[in-house]
Amino acid sequence: TPVVYGFDPSTDKWTTYKITSPARRVAIDSKGIVWACEYFGNRIARIDPTSGRVTEYDLPLKWGNPYDLWPDAEDNIWVENAVYNSLVKFDPRTTQWTYVPFPDLGAHTPKLDRDREGTLWFTLGGSPKGLAAFKPKGNVPAGSAPTAAQ
Repeated sequence: TPVVYGFDPSTDKWTTYKITSPARRVAIDSKGIVWACEYFGNRIARIDPTSGRVTEYDLPLKWGNPYDLWPDAEDNIWVENAVYNSLVKFDPRTTQWTYVPFPDLGAHTPKLDRDREGTLWFTLGGSPKGLAAFKPKGNVPAGSAPTAAQ
């Protein structure tokens, strides 16, 4: 049975969280919730270390094989989905999925990260290779409100 292990150094104890498929690329949101891709299961797992509850969410399109994920400042989860050539936003509050295409066909990003201003940064494997930056709220300077022209 696939699992995610958690270690608490204050108690020197391990906790086992059962999931359906092996985990890949774990990340933690601002509330301490652990998120993991289940690459071979086409789903992501949400693990609440406080309650011990595990919730799994299937991606809406078959055979997506999510590779990496990263939370944004609002705790939406951004998932890499090379099969559909896209980043996929998962909103845990509504359980809605939104697909955003990569700038190149056949791209794959093995790792996502986020900067202080909320920009998601990732490399694009395949051809051509490169570094990409995605601003979930658009090209709006931090702290400013969008106008009709933007």
